[in-house]
Amino acid sequence: MKHPVMFGTAALALAAAITAQPPLAQAQSGTALHGKTSGHCKLANVQYGREMYNGSCTIRQKIDGSSNFYSIQMGAAEPFLFATSDGKTWMHGPEQVRFRDRGHSAVFRWGDFRLEVEQD
Repeated sequence: MKHPVMFGTAALALAAAITAQPPLAQAQSGTALHGKTSGHCKLANVQYGREMYNGSCTIRQKIDGSSNFYSIQMGAAEPFLFATSDGKTWMHGPEQVRFRDRGHSAVFRWGDFRLEVEQD
């Protein structure tokens, strides 16, 4: 079963809707919920005012308990990996990320970079 990726409070609604499904659907998906969708992404180096990517992307989300995991792939590049838990967001590795939920879009900021993600 394919589920759309949702940000913030919409993710909680998605989790509640899926866990309310019959036990067969839960058994197939396990305890974690997965979603994949296409979208539009913009990656910029804000320190230099330089746009590094502006185009289509694939957004994957996994909800596991109170944690959300995002994988955002732009073109043929390696995906950016983010995790949120306890109100904090991290990028793959030790760097903390600021995360802003905008409903069907989100902004991830770390160091000198900003990644804007919008679902199609």
